Amino acid sequence: MENTEVIRLLKEAFELKRQSKYKKAMELLYKALVISPDNVDILTQVADLHILLKNPTSACSILERLLEKQPDDVYVVDRLCSYYVSSLNYDKARVILSKFILSYPSKKAYEVYFEHLSKMKDFEKIYETYLDKRLQEYNSVLIDKFYGISLYYLNKYDEAQKIFSGVLNTEKYDEDLIFYHAQNLYKLGKTEDAYSLLLKYIGSTKSHKILNLFGEIELDKTHYEQAINMFSAAVKLKYDGLYFYNLGTAYFLNGQLKEAKMFYTKAVSASFEIKEYRYALAYVHYKLGDLVKSSQIIDEILNSYPDFREALILKVNIYYDQQKYYQAEKALSELKSKKPESDIEYLELEAKIAKALYRYEQAQNAYEKLVDLKPESADYKYELARLYFDALKYENAAQLLINIIVNKPQYVNAYVLISKIYVKMHDFKNVVTMAEKAIELDLNNEEAFYLKALGYTGLGNIDKAIETCKMLLAYNPHKVEVYALLGACYTEKNDYETAINYYNEAVILDSKNAEYFLNLAILYNKLNNKKEELRYLYMAHVLKPNNIETVQRLVEAYVEDKNYKLAIKLLGTQIENTTDFNRKQELKNNMDELEKKYKNSTNKLKYYLWKAFKI
Repeated sequence: MENTEVIRLLKEAFELKRQSKYKKAMELLYKALVISPDNVDILTQVADLHILLKNPTSACSILERLLEKQPDDVYVVDRLCSYYVSSLNYDKARVILSKFILSYPSKKAYEVYFEHLSKMKDFEKIYETYLDKRLQEYNSVLIDKFYGISLYYLNKYDEAQKIFSGVLNTEKYDEDLIFYHAQNLYKLGKTEDAYSLLLKYIGSTKSHKILNLFGEIELDKTHYEQAINMFSAAVKLKYDGLYFYNLGTAYFLNGQLKEAKMFYTKAVSASFEIKEYRYALAYVHYKLGDLVKSSQIIDEILNSYPDFREALILKVNIYYDQQKYYQAEKALSELKSKKPESDIEYLELEAKIAKALYRYEQAQNAYEKLVDLKPESADYKYELARLYFDALKYENAAQLLINIIVNKPQYVNAYVLISKIYVKMHDFKNVVTMAEKAIELDLNNEEAFYLKALGYTGLGNIDKAIETCKMLLAYNPHKVEVYALLGACYTEKNDYETAINYYNEAVILDSKNAEYFLNLAILYNKLNNKKEELRYLYMAHVLKPNNIETVQRLVEAYVEDKNYKLAIKLLGTQIENTTDFNRKQELKNNMDELEKKYKNSTNKLKYYLWKAFKI
């Protein structure tokens, strides 16, 4: 009668449990325990219900009671240790497992033992136990699998590969095993083998780990769209900071910065403690131009991790982009204290900040160190050549650029810069040669076309220069210096009307260039159009009042127009503003000559009144 009642209560409890009515099921089981207090089946069910109801203390208490009654029951040990491991009570789990494996060794016992050691990341213990002779009589695919996993985490990748290969021949579809085998191959640098292995299962897998790993390999292969698909599938299966971070990175590398920001934000929400995720979010804000937000995140990171190098570097770059160069320099000094001065990243930042602060010698020294540290870098040599060029060290710059051209003949900018150097050195033949090389590599390189035209001008081949300029205008009809060069070319051909047309085009595009107005004045002088000459000389003088040639021509134009007062006034202003003694004396002599001419051109009363009152 007693057994019949217990069976009835158990059946009803099973049904209630199936309906997820755990509390009602528990009530029936406790009634059954009153009737049969030592019934193992009832105790097992009570323990399961406590686990479902998230009552860890009660569940463990029942399981320990069961273990006392059945000390050799591997399933009770498994359940009890599962709960201790999930609640991070590793010490209790280890005691139970060690005691059990010594007292009741079996194939199943070792499988349970290895599984829980793996969950607790006791990989050294698994490794030691596997090599123990006592284990040799228990052949198990599951034991081999956990041994392989321990080898992987102990960085014994070659040994792990042998184990995983053997196990996979037996267990064809163990997703955990497939993941670790592929991950191990990936660590060994056998990316294609890992890719091929995962590809067999990728269409049917429900493993978020496999999807994420496949996405990482696709990322390495620069298959960004495929990587996005894999990471997206992984995050649907598990809300994991790493998967969101990887998804953000795939979007970032694919140029989709707004999407990258969204998933980096989710990665930070899921795993705020991981500073790399916050750094990635700061960096994408930086790339999107939100320097304020990027700076806020970086400051938060540095408050907790003051030595985080990437954050320090980004902080310097933020200040630099905000044109806060002195603050950037201060942040750079903090970075310097974390790493020796020879650090490449530090020197790159030092060079660009020094340039921004017009400390060209400091920038030059930084690039010289960079070239010494990384002599294969064409970029460092090019930047150093630019600094030499600005410092008028043309030979030094040319030597660096020739080295770039020899070792990296596709480096377009090297040909362009060396063309500029040859212009300064008046080696116009080489100007044309190097500019043509640049054009061969980049048909749209406007600067190379312009330099080629300059080279032809220097060689006296005006027709070729004009032809090159007109080709360039077909690419860019708004390139002002080309119109000015055409104006100079047609001046050389004595075609003054055409030259004036081109200089007028230049003036429309750049109305602040005094040289263009002066050249127009000279051309109108050649056409004997004094009125227009005087007008353009005046505009050139307004834009650049201390230009000697403009002042001289304007004075001559005023004199020719018999306007001695304006000529004398203009010379007087020049005398006041000139600090050069010889120049001042020359202008005073000119002033004396002008006053004589004015005196001879008008009546004495009018001259003396002017002399006395400047009216």
